[in-house]
Amino acid sequence: MKNFLFLLLAPLLSFAAIDLGVDNFLKENHFEALKEKKIGLITNHTGVDKNLNTTLSRLKEKKCELVALFAPEHGFNGLAY
Repeated sequence: MKNFLFLLLAPLLSFAAIDLGVDNFLKENHFEALKEKKIGLITNHTGVDKNLNTTLSRLKEKKCELVALFAPEHGFNGLAY
């Protein structure tokens, strides 16, 4: 029974250690390679950091020159019909 409970709760214990892609990208200063370059972002409404800020807003904070935003047919915010 203890093993079953451990297997059930193990994912919850490791949740705090997860960093999302945008967090790692900005934390490790990989965005420096994008300075003075025009970039496009492929994303949707689920593209967020660990604080639920969108990838788009995080790139704007870093003054990246975003010239194109590519999103699925239901729109960037997932609200299009």
